Amino acid sequence: MALEFSLKTSKWAYVIVYLSLTYLLVLFITMVDFDLSENSQLEISFRFSLLLSISIIICVLVLQIGFIYLGSFIMLRQVGIIQIYPKVTASAHSADFIKNGELEKYNYKELVKTVQTVAEKAKVTISKIYVTFTHTPNAFTFRLPFAYGSVININTNILDVLSEDEIEAVIAHEIAHIKNNDSLLKMLLMAPSPFMNLSFFYLYSVIGITILNNLLFHFNLVSAMVFTLVLAGVYLGTKMLAVIMKILLLKSDRKAELLADLYAAKMTSPVITINALIHIGQRVEALCVLMDEFKNMELIKKRELTPDDHKQLLKLMSSFPVYEFDERQAKIIAPYLFLKNELSQLREHYFLPLTDIEIEELVVLSIKRLEKNQKISLDIDEDVFSWRNYDLDYNKYLDKAELKLFVKDLKNDPNKFVFTNEGGTNYLLHDHPAYRKRILTIFEEFEKQLTQD
Repeated sequence: MALEFSLKTSKWAYVIVYLSLTYLLVLFITMVDFDLSENSQLEISFRFSLLLSISIIICVLVLQIGFIYLGSFIMLRQVGIIQIYPKVTASAHSADFIKNGELEKYNYKELVKTVQTVAEKAKVTISKIYVTFTHTPNAFTFRLPFAYGSVININTNILDVLSEDEIEAVIAHEIAHIKNNDSLLKMLLMAPSPFMNLSFFYLYSVIGITILNNLLFHFNLVSAMVFTLVLAGVYLGTKMLAVIMKILLLKSDRKAELLADLYAAKMTSPVITINALIHIGQRVEALCVLMDEFKNMELIKKRELTPDDHKQLLKLMSSFPVYEFDERQAKIIAPYLFLKNELSQLREHYFLPLTDIEIEELVVLSIKRLEKNQKISLDIDEDVFSWRNYDLDYNKYLDKAELKLFVKDLKNDPNKFVFTNEGGTNYLLHDHPAYRKRILTIFEEFEKQLTQD
């Protein structure tokens, strides 16, 4: 409980600092007045109007909230998104998923029951439930009063990758975001951003016009140079401020994610929640490797793969069993799918006398030769701990004893991550904590439960 309290305190501390900086900046912008004098000098004055400042802040909030509602409306009508509760419905672009029986494959009625059961335990009301047909393992939620209410979306790849218990943990994680009002909080935090961006642009423009006036009409090179330095300083200052505020926002988001993880572990179990994170992370890692390999294929082909190419390749990828698709397999699957797809297209367009079996044999032979000539590297990054090394009974699942060993080694080497793609600059700009941090946080909070025999 102490850890949970610490996370909540940290989250709200970042929120308060972010909001204080944001609205002080909005207040400052509403007070400052620029005037270009006859001799092309920029005169700055300040006037305080509480009514004006409050009016602008309210207008900004209303406009931003309006954009959020509009964005949500558009997003929920994208291809592949289907509403499964309170009734099954989809846009014209996604209706085929219902007609073709693809929705039935995922036993969506049981999914609705699971969401409702978890929501009832959490004392949260879910207004709408969606599934999205995609190969990205993800889920999201938001809460928009007066329109959608509380919404939860589960990507179909989550349903492909995880067990029923792990799916329940993911649902509990998302419901925690609703319970904690995270989407409403983020709406409040993001509201002033467009206004500030416009204000900064206005500030740059005023100083830029001053520079041009000095150069073109008054031929005052010294004054133009001074204002150029002022513009550079203002630009760097605003950019630094934007970075600071971005960091505060990211830190707040990461604390919210850790709190949602702890809630999911409490609602299900820490072992189930950690395994869900590992399996999602493994899938993401494999997809990242696969996309990198596809980029290499694009270089070989000397043109970018079209959306149809990617759609076909990802469709072929989904035919592989979930636990056979890891980062090592992705390095083999990418050229396999690429070659198979290319040969199939050549057969269709140029009537090549090749059967499916012959294409398969040619591709397998090619992959073996690529491996033999070391054109495919199966080396895994040494800066990560492979969770599979701790799966002592080879059941693709870490039990308590295996988790203890895994976490012990994670703690002993703070420089290593669980997955390659969660480190480096990717992590600095990501609103989710690293999987390493998420696993260690859950283990720390439930250590007594996890270390008991």
